[in-house]
Amino acid sequence: MELYNIEDAQTLLEYYNPILIGLSIEPPNNYPITSIEIQEYEGNQFRVICRVAEYAGATIIDDVASVAERHNMILPNEVLEINE
Repeated sequence: MELYNIEDAQTLLEYYNPILIGLSIEPPNNYPITSIEIQEYEGNQFRVICRVAEYAGATIIDDVASVAERHNMILPNEVLEINE
């Protein structure tokens, strides 16, 4: 689980939102991502997650870093380096 400060989490949300929404959270399965969200943790740390609102009665979530890696996309640490 990757944690970020709020500024980095917001940058990642803005970057991944238009490209991951609608893609599968677990390819090759067809579980389309319905939202990307920021979750707050203790110590002013934040997690960026992909969410499938409902699949077979359950909500599925995973870190944006894991989903990006599965789709062979630029990883969050690289996105943040580019946006420094």
